[in-house]
Amino acid sequence: MNLEVGVLIAEDIERAVEMQLFRLERRHIRDASNPFEIPDTVFKSLYRIPKQLAINLIAELEVFMVETVRSTSVPNALKVLCALHFYAHGSYQKSVGQDFFLGLSQTTVSRCIESVSEIISGQLSRRYLKFPRGEDSQLTLKRRFMEKYHFPGVIGCIDCTHVAVIAPPLEHPQYPGYAYLNRKGYYSINVQIICDANLSILNCNAMYPGSTHDAAIWQMSTVQRYLRENHVRGTWLLGDSGYPLQPWLLTPIENAAEDSPEDEEMNMEDNGYDYPDIPNNADIQDGEILAAGRRARAQLIRNHFTR
Repeated sequence: MNLEVGVLIAEDIERAVEMQLFRLERRHIRDASNPFEIPDTVFKSLYRIPKQLAINLIAELEVFMVETVRSTSVPNALKVLCALHFYAHGSYQKSVGQDFFLGLSQTTVSRCIESVSEIISGQLSRRYLKFPRGEDSQLTLKRRFMEKYHFPGVIGCIDCTHVAVIAPPLEHPQYPGYAYLNRKGYYSINVQIICDANLSILNCNAMYPGSTHDAAIWQMSTVQRYLRENHVRGTWLLGDSGYPLQPWLLTPIENAAEDSPEDEEMNMEDNGYDYPDIPNNADIQDGEILAAGRRARAQLIRNHFTR
């Protein structure tokens, strides 16, 4: 072995030793810090949830997480906290003073976020995100809305929110970047969410890019199809003016023009109309749906919101 080869081998060994020491130091930093020891207010500002809820979430997720035996492996609790911090702040950057994150590389943090997100989406969402599909469960939701907001017949409120994403390439064959550019000028996924009177999420649809209109997402959703085919009189969601008026989705009356159908709803002088029968048929015409929605809204206004 000549001198040059010996020097190269020695340098490789030195680098390997330094890397191992660096990894051990990272683990020491992680193990020496306990995020659950920080004040409650600081913890909530970092993760947006209380400590006990974080502990409960970690316990549920650990059932689906594989614990590695490597000396430098990241504890499951820290994996979950990494993901929670990213959800709360939308950034990989570490906050000042978070010494319990200083031992994680950005690559490791990315893997933690991906693995935890897959478990939440694939496992926990099935357990907790359940849209009410029976009259008994819908009646419970109606009662909560009536008790809390004095609004009858409501089983949930619907709206969409834009979640910012890094744009895919403009010419991507399946996910072209331009489809994700929303009307506000940034790239996003337009996420439809339905919640109950306690703000608990009943349904979440994150399938569509930011350029998709709220109403289009609703029209293609399984919830819309279910309510259309299984409509119960006097049962509806509440949405804003971006949604179409339907017997199962009520929207507000805004700036109604004089003598318009909406104006007639606001100024009905008699009860001499019948609530239309809506067949359990997905092929019902849109014009019939709109007319039925107007009558349903008018009846609601007449019976509950006029003196």
